[in-house]
Amino acid sequence: MQQTPLTSLNLEDLNREELQATVERRSRELAVLKLRLNALAPINRCLPPEVLAEIFLLSLVYAPRLGPPKECWRVECMRGCLHQRCHPPYAWIRIGHICHSWRVIALQSARLWSHIAVTERTNLDCVEEMLSRSQQAPLVVEVYTKVSTRTISLSVLVILAQLRRISSLDLFVPDEIIIKYFTSIQGAAPLLRTLSLDVSSFGGSSFDLMLPIPRIADRLERLAIHSQSLAGTQLLVCSSLKHLTMSSVKSTGDLLTALAGATLLQTLDLDLNGRDNDDPDKGSAAIVTLPNLRSLILRGRTEYCNQFLRHTTFPVTSILDVRPNPGVGQCITLISAIADKINGVGMLGEPQSFWCLTLTASADEWLYFAFQGWTTSSMTAVCKVKIELPMSHEYVIQLCAAVHLSEVSYLQIYRGIDLGRRDWHRVFAQMEKLETLKVDGAAAKSLADLLTQRLDGHDINWQISGESHTNSPRDHLFPGLRNLHLHLVFFRNSPDANEEWIFLHSLKLTLQMRKSKRAGLTRLTITEAVNFTRKDVDLLEPFVENIDWDGKEKKMGEGEGEEEPEEEEEEE
Repeated sequence: MQQTPLTSLNLEDLNREELQATVERRSRELAVLKLRLNALAPINRCLPPEVLAEIFLLSLVYAPRLGPPKECWRVECMRGCLHQRCHPPYAWIRIGHICHSWRVIALQSARLWSHIAVTERTNLDCVEEMLSRSQQAPLVVEVYTKVSTRTISLSVLVILAQLRRISSLDLFVPDEIIIKYFTSIQGAAPLLRTLSLDVSSFGGSSFDLMLPIPRIADRLERLAIHSQSLAGTQLLVCSSLKHLTMSSVKSTGDLLTALAGATLLQTLDLDLNGRDNDDPDKGSAAIVTLPNLRSLILRGRTEYCNQFLRHTTFPVTSILDVRPNPGVGQCITLISAIADKINGVGMLGEPQSFWCLTLTASADEWLYFAFQGWTTSSMTAVCKVKIELPMSHEYVIQLCAAVHLSEVSYLQIYRGIDLGRRDWHRVFAQMEKLETLKVDGAAAKSLADLLTQRLDGHDINWQISGESHTNSPRDHLFPGLRNLHLHLVFFRNSPDANEEWIFLHSLKLTLQMRKSKRAGLTRLTITEAVNFTRKDVDLLEPFVENIDWDGKEKKMGEGEGEEEPEEEEEEE
Protein backbone atom coordinates (compact mmCIF):
# COMPACT_ATOMS: atom_id res chain seq x y z
CA MET A 1 0.00 0.00 0.00
CA GLN A 2 1.50 3.28 -1.07
CA GLN A 3 2.08 5.76 1.75
CA THR A 4 0.62 9.23 1.44
CA PRO A 5 3.31 11.95 1.52
CA LEU A 6 3.23 14.24 4.49
CA THR A 7 1.74 17.51 3.39
CA SER A 8 -0.03 20.36 5.00
CA LEU A 9 -3.29 18.52 4.31
CA ASN A 10 -2.60 15.49 6.54
CA LEU A 11 -0.41 16.99 9.28
CA GLU A 12 -3.50 17.37 11.40
CA ASP A 13 -3.92 13.60 11.45
CA LEU A 14 -0.48 13.08 13.12
CA ASN A 15 0.54 14.12 16.58
CA ARG A 16 4.03 15.15 17.70
CA GLU A 17 4.75 11.84 19.47
CA GLU A 18 4.13 9.80 16.36
CA LEU A 19 6.44 12.05 14.30
CA GLN A 20 9.22 11.71 16.88
CA ALA A 21 8.81 7.94 16.93
CA THR A 22 9.06 7.85 13.14
CA VAL A 23 12.28 9.92 13.21
CA GLU A 24 13.85 7.63 15.81
CA ARG A 25 12.86 4.50 13.88
CA ARG A 26 14.32 5.87 10.67
CA SER A 27 17.54 6.90 12.53
CA ARG A 28 17.94 3.35 13.85
CA GLU A 29 17.41 1.94 10.40
CA LEU A 30 19.99 4.39 8.98
CA ALA A 31 22.50 3.41 11.68
CA VAL A 32 22.04 -0.28 10.82
CA LEU A 33 22.57 0.44 7.14
CA LYS A 34 25.76 2.41 7.91
CA LEU A 35 26.98 -0.43 10.11
CA ARG A 36 26.50 -2.94 7.28
CA LEU A 37 28.16 -0.55 4.85
CA ASN A 38 31.20 -0.11 7.13
CA ALA A 39 31.46 -3.87 7.49
CA LEU A 40 31.88 -4.08 3.70
CA ALA A 41 34.80 -1.58 3.73
CA PRO A 42 38.02 -3.16 2.32
CA ILE A 43 40.04 -2.57 5.50
CA ASN A 44 37.44 -4.34 7.64
CA ARG A 45 37.07 -7.23 5.21
CA CYS A 46 40.82 -7.75 4.68
CA LEU A 47 42.13 -7.32 8.23
CA PRO A 48 40.84 -9.44 11.10
CA PRO A 49 39.97 -7.69 14.39
CA GLU A 50 43.17 -8.96 16.05
CA VAL A 51 45.34 -7.22 13.44
CA LEU A 52 43.36 -4.00 13.69
CA ALA A 53 43.78 -4.08 17.47
CA GLU A 54 47.57 -4.30 17.06
CA ILE A 55 47.51 -1.37 14.62
CA PHE A 56 45.53 0.68 17.12
CA LEU A 57 48.08 -0.18 19.80
CA LEU A 58 50.97 0.92 17.58
CA SER A 59 49.27 4.27 17.02
CA LEU A 60 49.42 4.73 20.78
CA VAL A 61 52.98 3.48 21.27
CA TYR A 62 54.47 5.67 18.54
CA ALA A 63 52.54 8.81 19.44
CA PRO A 64 54.67 11.62 20.99
CA ARG A 65 55.07 11.25 24.75
CA LEU A 66 52.98 13.34 27.07
CA GLY A 67 55.81 14.71 29.18
CA PRO A 68 57.37 18.10 28.46
CA PRO A 69 61.11 18.48 27.91
CA LYS A 70 63.06 18.34 31.18
CA GLU A 71 64.16 21.96 30.83
CA CYS A 72 60.49 23.03 30.71
CA TRP A 73 59.52 21.30 33.95
CA ARG A 74 60.27 24.00 36.47
CA VAL A 75 59.18 27.04 34.49
CA GLU A 76 55.99 28.94 35.11
CA CYS A 77 54.65 28.25 31.61
CA MET A 78 54.47 24.49 32.08
CA ARG A 79 50.77 24.44 31.29
CA GLY A 80 51.52 26.30 28.06
CA CYS A 81 54.27 23.82 27.20
CA LEU A 82 51.89 20.92 27.66
CA HIS A 83 49.29 22.61 25.51
CA GLN A 84 51.59 23.72 22.68
CA ARG A 85 54.28 21.05 22.44
CA CYS A 86 52.80 17.84 23.75
CA HIS A 87 50.49 15.34 22.17
CA PRO A 88 47.07 15.19 23.88
CA PRO A 89 47.17 12.17 26.21
CA TYR A 90 44.01 10.51 24.89
CA ALA A 91 43.87 11.71 21.29
CA TRP A 92 44.01 8.09 20.14
CA ILE A 93 40.46 7.59 21.45
CA ARG A 94 39.25 9.17 18.21
CA ILE A 95 39.96 5.77 16.64
CA GLY A 96 36.72 4.60 18.20
CA HIS A 97 34.80 7.39 16.51
CA ILE A 98 35.48 6.14 12.98
CA CYS A 99 32.88 3.40 12.86
CA HIS A 100 31.02 0.95 15.07
CA SER A 101 33.25 -2.03 14.30
CA TRP A 102 36.42 -0.09 15.19
CA ARG A 103 34.82 1.05 18.42
CA VAL A 104 33.98 -2.53 19.35
CA ILE A 105 37.54 -3.65 18.60
CA ALA A 106 38.98 -0.79 20.68
CA LEU A 107 36.72 -1.54 23.64
CA GLN A 108 37.71 -5.20 23.58
CA SER A 109 41.47 -4.44 23.47
CA ALA A 110 42.55 -4.25 27.11
CA ARG A 111 46.11 -3.17 26.29
CA LEU A 112 44.82 -0.11 24.43
CA TRP A 113 43.39 1.22 27.70
CA SER A 114 46.43 0.36 29.79
CA HIS A 115 48.32 3.61 28.98
CA ILE A 116 47.07 6.04 31.61
CA ALA A 117 48.11 9.69 31.64
CA VAL A 118 47.27 12.08 34.47
CA THR A 119 47.64 15.84 34.10
CA GLU A 120 46.03 18.85 35.73
CA ARG A 121 43.16 18.44 33.24
CA THR A 122 42.47 14.75 33.83
CA ASN A 123 39.39 13.88 35.88
CA LEU A 124 38.98 10.93 38.22
CA ASP A 125 36.22 9.30 36.14
CA CYS A 126 38.60 9.03 33.20
CA VAL A 127 41.25 7.27 35.30
CA GLU A 128 38.75 4.84 36.79
CA GLU A 129 37.28 4.04 33.37
CA MET A 130 40.76 3.39 31.97
CA LEU A 131 41.56 1.04 34.84
CA SER A 132 38.28 -0.79 34.30
CA ARG A 133 38.64 -1.21 30.54
CA SER A 134 42.30 -2.28 30.81
CA GLN A 135 41.11 -5.33 32.77
CA GLN A 136 44.29 -7.11 33.96
CA ALA A 137 46.72 -5.80 31.31
CA PRO A 138 50.06 -4.37 32.56
CA LEU A 139 49.77 -0.62 33.09
CA VAL A 140 51.92 2.21 31.72
CA VAL A 141 51.32 5.25 33.94
CA GLU A 142 52.45 8.87 33.48
CA VAL A 143 51.61 11.56 36.03
CA TYR A 144 52.66 15.12 35.12
CA THR A 145 51.56 17.92 37.41
CA LYS A 146 53.09 20.77 39.39
CA VAL A 147 50.14 21.11 41.78
CA SER A 148 48.51 18.71 44.19
CA THR A 149 44.74 19.03 43.83
CA ARG A 150 42.14 16.70 45.30
CA THR A 151 41.39 15.21 41.87
CA ILE A 152 45.05 14.49 41.19
CA SER A 153 45.57 12.99 44.64
CA LEU A 154 42.58 10.67 44.22
CA SER A 155 43.75 9.71 40.73
CA VAL A 156 47.21 8.81 42.05
CA LEU A 157 45.60 6.87 44.89
CA VAL A 158 43.46 4.65 42.64
CA ILE A 159 46.43 4.08 40.32
CA LEU A 160 48.83 3.08 43.11
CA ALA A 161 46.18 0.67 44.36
CA GLN A 162 46.97 -1.25 41.14
CA LEU A 163 50.76 -1.13 41.71
CA ARG A 164 51.03 -4.87 41.11
CA ARG A 165 49.87 -4.31 37.52
CA ILE A 166 52.14 -1.35 36.71
CA SER A 167 55.03 -2.07 34.33
CA SER A 168 56.12 1.56 33.79
CA LEU A 169 55.62 4.44 36.23
CA ASP A 170 56.63 8.04 35.46
CA LEU A 171 55.93 10.57 38.22
CA PHE A 172 56.45 14.30 37.60
CA VAL A 173 54.89 15.52 40.84
CA PRO A 174 55.41 17.86 43.81
CA ASP A 175 56.98 16.39 46.94
CA GLU A 176 53.72 16.49 48.91
CA ILE A 177 52.28 13.74 46.71
CA ILE A 178 55.33 11.55 47.39
CA ILE A 179 54.98 12.21 51.12
CA LYS A 180 51.27 11.40 51.08
CA TYR A 181 51.55 8.15 49.13
CA PHE A 182 55.04 7.05 50.17
CA THR A 183 53.80 3.76 51.65
CA SER A 184 51.73 2.95 48.57
CA ILE A 185 54.72 3.47 46.25
CA GLN A 186 56.81 1.14 48.40
CA GLY A 187 54.44 -1.76 47.88
CA ALA A 188 55.09 -4.84 45.78
CA ALA A 189 55.52 -4.22 42.04
CA PRO A 190 56.37 -7.57 40.45
CA LEU A 191 55.80 -6.30 36.87
CA LEU A 192 57.59 -2.95 37.21
CA ARG A 193 60.38 -2.49 34.64
CA THR A 194 60.69 1.31 34.39
CA LEU A 195 60.46 3.86 37.20
CA SER A 196 61.04 7.60 36.76
CA LEU A 197 60.71 10.07 39.62
CA ASP A 198 60.98 13.82 39.17
CA VAL A 199 60.00 15.36 42.47
CA SER A 200 60.15 19.12 42.96
CA SER A 201 59.69 21.07 46.15
CA PHE A 202 57.53 23.95 44.95
CA GLY A 203 56.63 24.81 48.52
CA GLY A 204 60.26 25.38 49.49
CA SER A 205 60.67 22.20 51.53
CA SER A 206 64.24 21.88 52.77
CA PHE A 207 64.21 18.33 54.13
CA ASP A 208 65.24 15.15 52.37
CA LEU A 209 62.74 12.44 51.50
CA MET A 210 63.37 8.74 51.66
CA LEU A 211 63.66 7.15 48.26
CA PRO A 212 60.23 5.67 47.40
CA ILE A 213 61.21 2.53 45.50
CA PRO A 214 58.97 -0.57 45.66
CA ARG A 215 60.33 -3.15 48.08
CA ILE A 216 59.64 -5.98 45.66
CA ALA A 217 60.60 -5.07 42.10
CA ASP A 218 62.49 -8.06 40.79
CA ARG A 219 62.08 -6.94 37.15
CA LEU A 220 63.05 -3.28 37.54
CA GLU A 221 65.54 -2.49 34.75
CA ARG A 222 65.38 1.28 34.29
CA LEU A 223 65.45 3.82 37.14
CA ALA A 224 65.60 7.61 36.72
CA ILE A 225 65.60 10.01 39.68
CA HIS A 226 65.55 13.77 39.12
CA SER A 227 65.17 15.42 42.49
CA GLN A 228 67.11 17.47 45.01
CA SER A 229 65.05 16.15 47.90
CA LEU A 230 65.34 12.44 47.05
CA ALA A 231 69.04 12.26 46.33
CA GLY A 232 70.49 12.58 49.83
CA THR A 233 69.16 9.30 51.22
CA GLN A 234 70.43 5.75 51.37
CA LEU A 235 69.92 4.27 47.93
CA LEU A 236 68.29 0.98 47.14
CA VAL A 237 69.47 -0.34 43.78
CA CYS A 238 67.81 -3.52 42.60
CA SER A 239 70.03 -6.34 41.39
CA SER A 240 68.03 -6.48 38.14
CA LEU A 241 68.76 -2.82 37.31
CA LYS A 242 70.35 -2.15 33.89
CA HIS A 243 69.93 1.61 33.40
CA LEU A 244 70.32 4.23 36.16
CA THR A 245 69.96 8.00 35.85
CA MET A 246 70.33 10.24 38.91
CA SER A 247 70.64 13.99 39.33
CA SER A 248 71.79 15.86 42.43
CA VAL A 249 73.54 12.90 44.01
CA LYS A 250 74.64 14.29 47.36
CA SER A 251 76.59 11.33 48.73
CA THR A 252 78.91 9.64 46.27
CA GLY A 253 80.03 7.21 48.97
CA ASP A 254 76.47 5.98 49.54
CA LEU A 255 75.99 5.68 45.79
CA LEU A 256 79.11 3.52 45.41
CA THR A 257 77.94 1.30 48.26
CA ALA A 258 74.55 0.84 46.58
CA LEU A 259 76.10 0.10 43.18
CA ALA A 260 78.16 -2.78 44.56
CA GLY A 261 75.27 -5.18 43.96
CA ALA A 262 74.16 -3.77 40.60
CA THR A 263 76.33 -6.00 38.45
CA LEU A 264 73.91 -5.92 35.50
CA LEU A 265 74.15 -2.16 34.99
CA GLN A 266 74.67 -1.17 31.36
CA THR A 267 74.25 2.62 31.44
CA LEU A 268 74.96 5.17 34.19
CA ASP A 269 74.05 8.86 33.95
CA LEU A 270 75.00 10.67 37.17
CA ASP A 271 75.05 14.26 38.37
CA LEU A 272 77.41 14.25 41.37
CA ASN A 273 76.87 17.40 43.39
CA GLY A 274 77.72 16.08 46.84
CA ARG A 275 77.05 17.79 50.14
CA ASP A 276 79.14 20.81 50.98
CA ASN A 277 80.31 19.15 54.20
CA ASP A 278 80.99 15.71 52.68
CA ASP A 279 84.53 14.42 52.54
CA PRO A 280 85.24 13.18 48.97
CA ASP A 281 87.14 10.24 50.45
CA LYS A 282 84.28 9.30 52.77
CA GLY A 283 82.79 5.86 52.28
CA SER A 284 84.07 2.45 51.41
CA ALA A 285 87.52 2.29 49.84
CA ALA A 286 86.55 -0.89 48.00
CA ILE A 287 86.52 -0.84 44.22
CA VAL A 288 83.05 -1.32 42.70
CA THR A 289 83.09 -3.59 39.65
CA LEU A 290 80.53 -2.99 36.90
CA PRO A 291 81.28 -5.81 34.43
CA ASN A 292 78.42 -5.06 32.01
CA LEU A 293 78.69 -1.28 31.85
CA ARG A 294 78.43 0.14 28.32
CA SER A 295 78.07 3.87 28.94
CA LEU A 296 79.07 6.18 31.81
CA ILE A 297 78.10 9.87 31.93
CA LEU A 298 79.42 11.92 34.86
CA ARG A 299 78.52 15.52 35.68
CA GLY A 300 78.88 17.61 38.82
CA ARG A 301 81.67 18.63 41.17
CA THR A 302 85.18 17.77 40.06
CA GLU A 303 86.27 16.04 43.27
CA TYR A 304 83.24 13.74 43.24
CA CYS A 305 83.75 12.77 39.60
CA ASN A 306 87.34 11.94 40.54
CA GLN A 307 86.16 9.92 43.54
CA PHE A 308 83.72 7.92 41.44
CA LEU A 309 86.29 7.10 38.75
CA ARG A 310 88.90 6.10 41.34
CA HIS A 311 86.51 3.69 43.07
CA THR A 312 84.99 1.95 40.04
CA THR A 313 86.19 -0.42 37.37
CA PHE A 314 84.36 -1.34 34.18
CA PRO A 315 85.11 -2.63 30.66
CA VAL A 316 87.51 -0.56 28.57
CA THR A 317 84.92 -0.74 25.76
CA SER A 318 82.49 1.43 27.76
CA ILE A 319 81.62 4.89 26.44
CA LEU A 320 83.01 7.53 28.82
CA ASP A 321 81.51 11.03 29.04
CA VAL A 322 82.80 13.33 31.83
CA ARG A 323 81.58 16.94 32.23
CA PRO A 324 82.58 18.47 35.59
CA ASN A 325 81.26 21.82 36.70
CA PRO A 326 83.40 24.57 35.14
CA GLY A 327 85.93 26.25 37.41
CA VAL A 328 85.21 24.03 40.42
CA GLY A 329 87.43 21.45 42.09
CA GLN A 330 90.80 19.96 41.35
CA CYS A 331 90.98 19.32 37.62
CA ILE A 332 94.54 17.99 37.62
CA THR A 333 93.60 15.00 39.80
CA LEU A 334 90.48 14.41 37.70
CA ILE A 335 92.56 14.48 34.50
CA SER A 336 94.82 11.83 36.00
CA ALA A 337 91.82 9.62 36.84
CA ILE A 338 90.35 10.08 33.36
CA ALA A 339 93.65 9.26 31.68
CA ASP A 340 93.98 6.08 33.74
CA LYS A 341 90.53 4.93 32.62
CA ILE A 342 91.23 5.70 28.96
CA ASN A 343 94.62 3.97 29.12
CA GLY A 344 93.07 0.88 30.71
CA VAL A 345 94.67 1.20 34.16
CA GLY A 346 92.61 -0.93 36.54
CA MET A 347 90.00 -1.56 33.85
CA LEU A 348 88.45 -4.77 32.52
CA GLY A 349 89.94 -5.89 29.20
CA GLU A 350 92.67 -4.63 26.93
CA PRO A 351 92.72 -0.85 26.27
CA GLN A 352 91.57 0.37 22.86
CA SER A 353 93.59 2.90 20.88
CA PHE A 354 92.12 6.07 19.43
CA TRP A 355 92.07 6.42 15.66
CA CYS A 356 90.30 9.78 15.49
CA LEU A 357 90.59 12.72 17.87
CA THR A 358 89.03 16.19 18.02
CA LEU A 359 89.76 19.16 20.26
CA THR A 360 87.32 22.04 20.37
CA ALA A 361 86.42 24.99 22.58
CA SER A 362 82.98 26.11 23.69
CA ALA A 363 81.17 28.78 21.70
CA ASP A 364 82.57 31.62 23.79
CA GLU A 365 86.02 29.93 23.78
CA TRP A 366 86.42 30.59 27.51
CA LEU A 367 84.02 28.26 29.32
CA TYR A 368 85.31 24.78 28.49
CA PHE A 369 87.08 22.66 25.92
CA ALA A 370 86.05 19.22 24.68
CA PHE A 371 88.24 16.19 24.02
CA GLN A 372 86.55 13.57 21.83
CA GLY A 373 88.04 10.26 20.72
CA TRP A 374 86.90 7.46 18.43
CA THR A 375 88.28 3.93 18.34
CA THR A 376 87.15 3.52 14.73
CA SER A 377 88.43 5.06 11.52
CA SER A 378 85.13 6.90 11.01
CA MET A 379 83.69 9.66 13.19
CA THR A 380 80.16 8.68 12.14
CA ALA A 381 80.31 5.98 14.80
CA VAL A 382 79.49 6.64 18.46
CA CYS A 383 82.13 8.73 20.20
CA LYS A 384 84.11 6.48 22.55
CA VAL A 385 85.31 9.21 24.91
CA LYS A 386 84.07 12.77 25.46
CA ILE A 387 85.69 14.93 28.12
CA GLU A 388 84.68 18.53 28.84
CA LEU A 389 86.98 20.49 31.15
CA PRO A 390 87.23 24.17 32.09
CA MET A 391 89.05 26.08 29.38
CA SER A 392 92.75 26.07 30.18
CA HIS A 393 95.59 25.36 27.79
CA GLU A 394 97.38 23.64 30.65
CA TYR A 395 94.44 21.24 31.03
CA VAL A 396 94.54 20.55 27.28
CA ILE A 397 98.23 19.73 27.52
CA GLN A 398 97.88 17.63 30.67
CA LEU A 399 95.05 15.51 29.28
CA CYS A 400 96.49 14.91 25.81
CA ALA A 401 99.96 14.20 27.18
CA ALA A 402 98.60 11.67 29.70
CA VAL A 403 96.47 9.70 27.20
CA HIS A 404 98.01 7.19 24.80
CA LEU A 405 97.58 8.77 21.35
CA SER A 406 100.27 6.97 19.37
CA GLU A 407 97.73 5.27 17.05
CA VAL A 408 95.78 8.42 16.12
CA SER A 409 95.59 8.82 12.34
CA TYR A 410 93.06 11.71 12.18
CA LEU A 411 93.28 14.88 14.28
CA GLN A 412 90.89 17.82 14.13
CA ILE A 413 91.54 21.02 16.10
CA TYR A 414 88.88 23.72 16.16
CA ARG A 415 89.16 27.42 16.88
CA GLY A 416 89.72 28.34 20.50
CA ILE A 417 92.51 25.79 21.01
CA ASP A 418 95.45 28.17 20.59
CA LEU A 419 98.68 26.36 21.49
CA GLY A 420 102.25 27.60 21.30
CA ARG A 421 105.11 25.76 19.61
CA ARG A 422 106.31 24.04 22.79
CA ASP A 423 102.73 23.08 23.68
CA TRP A 424 102.18 21.39 20.33
CA HIS A 425 105.27 19.29 20.89
CA ARG A 426 104.26 18.29 24.44
CA VAL A 427 100.79 17.31 23.32
CA PHE A 428 101.28 15.64 19.95
CA ALA A 429 104.85 14.30 19.83
CA GLN A 430 103.55 10.73 20.23
CA MET A 431 101.34 10.92 17.11
CA GLU A 432 103.84 9.41 14.69
CA LYS A 433 101.07 7.67 12.72
CA LEU A 434 98.99 10.80 12.11
CA GLU A 435 97.94 10.97 8.45
CA THR A 436 95.24 13.67 8.37
CA LEU A 437 95.24 16.98 10.24
CA LYS A 438 92.38 19.49 10.09
CA VAL A 439 92.95 22.86 11.74
CA ASP A 440 90.28 25.50 12.21
CA GLY A 441 90.80 29.24 12.60
CA ALA A 442 93.28 30.64 15.10
CA ALA A 443 94.50 27.16 16.05
CA ALA A 444 96.66 27.33 12.90
CA LYS A 445 98.74 30.29 14.08
CA SER A 446 101.79 28.21 15.02
CA LEU A 447 101.10 25.42 12.52
CA ALA A 448 103.90 26.32 10.11
CA ASP A 449 106.47 26.26 12.91
CA LEU A 450 104.96 23.03 14.21
CA LEU A 451 105.39 21.17 10.94
CA THR A 452 109.10 22.00 10.87
CA GLN A 453 109.78 20.76 14.40
CA ARG A 454 111.76 17.64 15.04
CA LEU A 455 110.57 15.07 17.56
CA ASP A 456 112.96 16.53 20.13
CA GLY A 457 111.16 19.86 19.89
CA HIS A 458 113.89 21.76 18.02
CA ASP A 459 113.51 23.45 14.66
CA ILE A 460 115.03 21.96 11.50
CA ASN A 461 117.04 24.79 9.97
CA TRP A 462 118.23 23.01 6.88
CA GLN A 463 119.38 26.19 5.15
CA ILE A 464 121.71 27.31 7.92
CA SER A 465 122.87 24.31 9.91
CA GLY A 466 123.62 22.12 6.94
CA GLU A 467 121.83 19.12 8.52
CA SER A 468 119.85 18.34 5.40
CA HIS A 469 121.82 15.17 4.75
CA THR A 470 121.20 13.78 8.27
CA ASN A 471 117.50 14.51 8.71
CA SER A 472 115.10 11.71 7.82
CA PRO A 473 111.30 11.97 7.53
CA ARG A 474 110.96 10.64 11.08
CA ASP A 475 112.84 13.65 12.41
CA HIS A 476 109.67 15.68 11.84
CA LEU A 477 106.70 16.03 14.14
CA PHE A 478 103.86 14.11 12.42
CA PRO A 479 106.28 12.22 10.13
CA GLY A 480 103.40 10.33 8.50
CA LEU A 481 101.27 13.41 7.77
CA ARG A 482 99.89 13.30 4.23
CA ASN A 483 96.66 15.34 4.33
CA LEU A 484 96.33 18.86 5.73
CA HIS A 485 92.98 20.69 5.87
CA LEU A 486 92.97 24.40 6.72
CA HIS A 487 89.55 25.90 7.50
CA LEU A 488 88.76 29.56 8.25
CA VAL A 489 92.46 30.39 8.43
CA PHE A 490 93.89 33.91 7.95
CA PHE A 491 96.60 33.47 5.32
CA ARG A 492 97.40 37.16 5.69
CA ASN A 493 96.60 39.39 8.63
CA SER A 494 95.29 41.90 6.12
CA PRO A 495 94.99 41.94 2.33
CA ASP A 496 98.14 44.10 2.00
CA ALA A 497 100.29 42.43 4.69
CA ASN A 498 104.06 42.14 4.27
CA GLU A 499 104.81 38.81 2.60
CA GLU A 500 107.66 38.03 4.99
CA TRP A 501 105.38 38.11 8.03
CA ILE A 502 102.31 36.23 6.92
CA PHE A 503 101.06 32.69 7.49
CA LEU A 504 101.11 32.00 3.76
CA HIS A 505 104.85 32.64 3.51
CA SER A 506 105.60 30.42 6.52
CA LEU A 507 103.40 27.67 5.11
CA LYS A 508 105.19 27.80 1.76
CA LEU A 509 108.61 27.42 3.41
CA THR A 510 107.29 24.58 5.57
CA LEU A 511 105.88 22.65 2.62
CA GLN A 512 109.08 23.20 0.69
CA MET A 513 111.18 21.97 3.60
CA ARG A 514 109.08 18.85 4.24
CA LYS A 515 109.14 17.94 0.57
CA SER A 516 112.94 18.17 0.52
CA LYS A 517 113.05 15.82 3.53
CA ARG A 518 110.77 13.25 1.84
CA ALA A 519 107.92 14.16 4.19
CA GLY A 520 105.83 16.15 1.72
CA LEU A 521 102.04 16.36 1.76
CA THR A 522 99.84 14.38 -0.61
CA ARG A 523 96.86 16.73 -0.34
CA LEU A 524 96.30 20.25 0.95
CA THR A 525 92.65 21.28 1.40
CA ILE A 526 91.75 24.94 1.93
CA THR A 527 88.18 26.01 2.76
CA GLU A 528 86.67 29.35 3.80
CA ALA A 529 90.15 30.89 3.69
CA VAL A 530 90.64 34.56 4.53
CA ASN A 531 92.91 36.80 2.42
CA PHE A 532 93.76 33.94 0.07
CA THR A 533 93.61 34.16 -3.75
CA ARG A 534 94.15 32.09 -6.87
CA LYS A 535 97.72 33.41 -7.11
CA ASP A 536 98.44 31.91 -3.70
CA VAL A 537 97.35 28.50 -4.97
CA ASP A 538 99.94 28.78 -7.72
CA LEU A 539 102.53 29.71 -5.10
CA LEU A 540 101.93 26.51 -3.08
CA GLU A 541 101.33 24.03 -5.91
CA PRO A 542 105.01 23.11 -6.54
CA PHE A 543 105.35 21.73 -3.01
CA VAL A 544 102.14 19.65 -2.72
CA GLU A 545 100.89 16.85 -4.93
CA ASN A 546 97.25 18.05 -4.84
CA ILE A 547 95.60 21.27 -3.68
CA ASP A 548 91.83 21.43 -3.14
CA TRP A 549 90.56 24.99 -2.76
CA ASP A 550 86.89 25.93 -2.60
CA GLY A 551 87.59 29.06 -4.67
CA LYS A 552 86.13 31.50 -2.12
CA GLU A 553 88.10 34.72 -1.76
CA LYS A 554 87.43 36.62 1.46
CA LYS A 555 89.26 39.82 2.28
CA MET A 556 89.28 41.28 5.76
CA GLY A 557 91.57 42.34 8.56
CA GLU A 558 92.26 39.96 11.41
CA GLY A 559 89.48 40.13 14.00
CA GLU A 560 86.97 41.67 11.61
CA GLY A 561 83.65 40.14 10.68
CA GLU A 562 82.77 38.64 7.34
CA GLU A 563 82.17 40.71 4.25
CA GLU A 564 78.97 42.65 3.90
CA PRO A 565 76.14 40.59 2.40
CA GLU A 566 75.59 43.13 -0.39
CA GLU A 567 79.12 42.67 -1.71
CA GLU A 568 78.86 38.88 -1.62
CA GLU A 569 75.61 38.95 -3.53
CA GLU A 570 77.13 41.20 -6.21
CA GLU A 571 80.09 38.84 -6.62
CA GLU A 572 77.78 35.86 -6.93
